[in-house]
Amino acid sequence: MGKDRVSDWMTTSLITIGPDDTVREAYYLMKDHFLRRLLVVEEEKLVGLLSLADVQALVSREPLDPFHLGFTIVTGESHKHRVKEIMQATPATIAPDATIQEAARVMLDHQVQALPVVEDGNLVGILTDSDIFRQVCNTAAAL
Repeated sequence: MGKDRVSDWMTTSLITIGPDDTVREAYYLMKDHFLRRLLVVEEEKLVGLLSLADVQALVSREPLDPFHLGFTIVTGESHKHRVKEIMQATPATIAPDATIQEAARVMLDHQVQALPVVEDGNLVGILTDSDIFRQVCNTAAAL
């Protein structure tokens, strides 16, 4: 596991959204695909990251039940907001040739559960805590 690279463990099947799309569209994309976050992309370039927590913060100061959140997005004013208004504009990122240990350190230092993987300015994948856990479990099972 010492020399494993981010490119070996990252997810490359990406579901993205644009910065001018609505928060409502983002919420339902997350809900339909069981995602906790969306990569915000414009012309193949990463411009931000939107988490479910960002959406929750928009619709309420208190954490909401996901079903209640969807109702609020449909009926409230939040559906008028654009992704770019609430996204994290400068998320921590990692290169595909970085080691898993480097990625884990960045995740710990920035207290994040996911790192967009960027190469030459282009988004090429995402590495999540779940990707790391899955690989560690697979490696342990193979021993």
